Amino acid sequence: MEEIEQKTEEKIEQKAEERMNIQEYLSLGYIYLLVVGLITDSIFYNYLNINILHYSTFLDILITPISLLISNVIIPSMLVFMSIAMYFWGKFAIKKTNKSGKIVDKNKQQRGIILGLAFLILGFYTGLSIGKSSGLAENIKEGKLRPNSYIIFNNGKEMSVNVVGQNSYYIFYVPENTKKVLITPIMNTIFQIRKLDESERGIKK
Repeated sequence: MEEIEQKTEEKIEQKAEERMNIQEYLSLGYIYLLVVGLITDSIFYNYLNINILHYSTFLDILITPISLLISNVIIPSMLVFMSIAMYFWGKFAIKKTNKSGKIVDKNKQQRGIILGLAFLILGFYTGLSIGKSSGLAENIKEGKLRPNSYIIFNNGKEMSVNVVGQNSYYIFYVPENTKKVLITPIMNTIFQIRKLDESERGIKK
């Protein structure tokens, strides 16, 4: 009976530890998304001379990596490819270490792979943000941006603009024939935002 009770207690403790691990991973994942979103947004809007922290909520920052991921099919494809390559490289390195006769803790090995993937993804998003924002800032400076949207304001004013960013409360845009980024609250200010098709943008098919 004592052995059965002891085994039962061990199983309960094991399940409790697993639950704690899941909670820890979820918490770390939340913090990681927040860090990636904060760095990505800060870099992007800094090139446009905007302190995005004055205009964003935690939710806006949190979903930035996800919104970037689904904005272009090439981005998730590249990210998945790089992550898989990193994972198998880590597995190969572990096997090589084991063959050499060195005793390495499996948990440490797995954490090393996860940490490597985390830095890889962070670097990917950072590079993506720098490349995207630097090119955009240069086009704004040279006046090369074409309108991609049409805004109708609540006061009846209408404007062709290039929308460079948007979150829950604000829209960031460059009006046609200007070289400045304007920031406008969405609620109680904008009546409608319409995407321009290729013919309206003057793009030849």
